[in-house]
Amino acid sequence: MYGPEFEFSGEPVGLFTDGINPNAEGLFRYEPYRGPGHLHMQEQLRKSGSAWCSYVLAGKKTSFVVVGCPAYGVLSLSSFSTVSS
Repeated sequence: MYGPEFEFSGEPVGLFTDGINPNAEGLFRYEPYRGPGHLHMQEQLRKSGSAWCSYVLAGKKTSFVVVGCPAYGVLSLSSFSTVSS
């Protein structure tokens, strides 16, 4: 079961797994896509230590900061913000 697809700079990055829609700080599992969105997010994370990403669900856009990738398929997220899209 998957949660929402998320993006970095308008490019798809992957899907959250376990049917979870992250909305608070913590570690979250995800299924990364093999493509430029995931690559660019990881490059930004290595370069500056964080990367802004977002997902849209039920007409609301949730933005968050990726602050780490402690293991393959796991992201450390913080700084959540949700607005109507």
